[in-house]
Amino acid sequence: MKRKVAVDEDISRRIASTMNVAYGDKGYEFIYIADLVGHGAKDEFWAERFGKFGGEIILSADKNIAKKPRKLLAFRENELICFFMQPLWSNRPGHYKLCHALYWWHWIHRKLNECQRRDCWQVPLVLTGNEFKRLEIPAHVLESAKSQRACEADYEVQRRR
Repeated sequence: MKRKVAVDEDISRRIASTMNVAYGDKGYEFIYIADLVGHGAKDEFWAERFGKFGGEIILSADKNIAKKPRKLLAFRENELICFFMQPLWSNRPGHYKLCHALYWWHWIHRKLNECQRRDCWQVPLVLTGNEFKRLEIPAHVLESAKSQRACEADYEVQRRR
């Protein structure tokens, strides 16, 4: 059975297709998330859907992820292993992005052997080496995100009454 990898909309559909060609026979299925849940779906929504679909890995280029703890919370709660490109990756030309994704997937594949569910990593911007930076949001920030989400859920319940 192939390991399902969500490729978010901040990465090109062409890159997801190429990753399937390059690594599909190595046990991975790269799913462009818009094809699964539609274009523009909120990360909190698609993370849950992807997890229920049997997904376990996210490849993302969300350059503001560290500023959006609610998204990281959703990925963690759905026990997804996340790999995020560094923010400047989005400014690179398409051929660089493709080469970068292909190069780093070899190292991601190896890293997955020691990863646990809920781990989040930042992929270096360079095309050398094999070191990932652990992406961690402080516990108090994640707790704040949980509280904010709970307040919004309460508000929705009250609004619907």
